[in-house]
Amino acid sequence: VETRLTKTLNKDPYPPMRQVIPSGYFYPMSSMNLAFKSEVTPLMFFPMMGIDPQGNKWGYERFDDIWAGIFSKKIMDHLGMGVVNGSPFVEHRKASRTSVNLEKESSGMKANEILWKRVDEVKLTNDNPKDCYIELAEKVKFSEGRYFQKLKEAMIIWANLF
Repeated sequence: VETRLTKTLNKDPYPPMRQVIPSGYFYPMSSMNLAFKSEVTPLMFFPMMGIDPQGNKWGYERFDDIWAGIFSKKIMDHLGMGVVNGSPFVEHRKASRTSVNLEKESSGMKANEILWKRVDEVKLTNDNPKDCYIELAEKVKFSEGRYFQKLKEAMIIWANLF
């Protein structure tokens, strides 16, 4: 949304580029054009968004891939793995309303500014993706509330599938 609000769209909004994301830096991972090696699959849990199975709002929308990116990048840095970001291979042309997206993302924007800092503070000690993911879920000081308690549980359940 921020890009849509601050930039004018041109004919080619995604010029060809590729960049290595330096260790210690996060980036806004997008799931629309995502590839990863199978060894990091335990890190690729996309947090719950929208509504829960009972139809109640979680309180967050549209941050699942960004938060998955924060968690996975923290662990990949710890394990000495590289992360490369680049132009999309598939062009996404779905029209969306910026004002609607901004409303959906507003609570996530606030939470994101806390979450990435708390993830960054965690000191990992394990030596493989699965165990690091569980360790991160257990050590990160998530905000209070139903959503973040369920997120912690879901991350551990996901990692234990591998």
